[in-house]
Amino acid sequence: MDSGTQTTTALARLQLKNDGVIDRDLKLYRMPAVTQLTGLARSTIYKVMRLGRFPKQVHLTDQCVAWRSSDIDAWIASRSTEVGKL
Repeated sequence: MDSGTQTTTALARLQLKNDGVIDRDLKLYRMPAVTQLTGLARSTIYKVMRLGRFPKQVHLTDQCVAWRSSDIDAWIASRSTEVGKL
């Protein structure tokens, strides 16, 4: 299986909802988008993730990760109620 097929397969698994229907609205953010949206440095993202205070990434391939847009958007929205609590 080539890397393109692996990525497509991983995306297809991510897009399946609990009822088995593909969620066509699912978007994934790679690290540059996550750092831009959150204003956090890459090292801070991984540190806060280790502490359980940031959404976990999704492995698309062995060397490729992304974050669900809904998880990042929810985390950003939660920051307004938890100012100063990374």
